[in-house]
Amino acid sequence: MNTNTETLRLMIAAVTEERERLQGEYNAVIDYAIETDDPAAFLRTWREGDVETLTNEWPDFKAYN
Repeated sequence: MNTNTETLRLMIAAVTEERERLQGEYNAVIDYAIETDDPAAFLRTWREGDVETLTNEWPDFKAYN
């Protein structure tokens, strides 16, 4: 196997691993949101990256703690 092919294989493996990690994080956020009193407000706050509100309004959400 030449160097370019090996490099490409390693890059694809790294991207695949990162995609799977992110998918797991997104699933955890959605699972958490479903259990809140206001899933839309939680998801909006999370999407906007408002860490202060997340930690104040949903202190048991552990992604940023």
